[in-house]
Amino acid sequence: MDDTWFMQNGAQVQGIVTATAGEDAVGGFMLTEVEFRDGDDEVLASAQGPAMVSWADQQFAVPVEATVPGDAAVESMTATTRVSDEKVSDSWSRIEPADSYAITGDGPSEFTAQFLLHDLPDETQVGSGVTMSLGVACYDAAGGLIGGTAKQVPVPATGGLLRVDAQVAAEGRPDSCRAFPGHL
Repeated sequence: MDDTWFMQNGAQVQGIVTATAGEDAVGGFMLTEVEFRDGDDEVLASAQGPAMVSWADQQFAVPVEATVPGDAAVESMTATTRVSDEKVSDSWSRIEPADSYAITGDGPSEFTAQFLLHDLPDETQVGSGVTMSLGVACYDAAGGLIGGTAKQVPVPATGGLLRVDAQVAAEGRPDSCRAFPGHL
């Protein structure tokens, strides 16, 4: 696990966990488990986020959401990631993360990050009608994680280039966002 972020709005809590998979994880199923805790370190809610590891050193932004009881305030978030021992052989070729070329919206916590994804596989490589999971992490000017989201996008029939608009939740206007492609 690299970093975590969460934001609470009433009883709803959303978070992002960024992680980088090792070489031995390729082909494995990664599960991110999160606990949202109160000021007494008691667990208020938990959530899980899945991902498939397709290449060595693949980076992820895994979104998680939960509902906490009543008016409980979340004070911290703990996260763990683990990769299954069972491996599958339908791994994809490396797809590089993409940095946002524009971030629009006036907030205070909802923005649109725009990306151009390059060198995508085509239908002959991944199958017809396949969607790609896109985890998005957003950062402030100091590089701190302040938000993100996840989005399912279709793999272009001819591969190559794809423009994606992602609605992100963030604590303040992000300075930058990064999209981490993968499949599930």
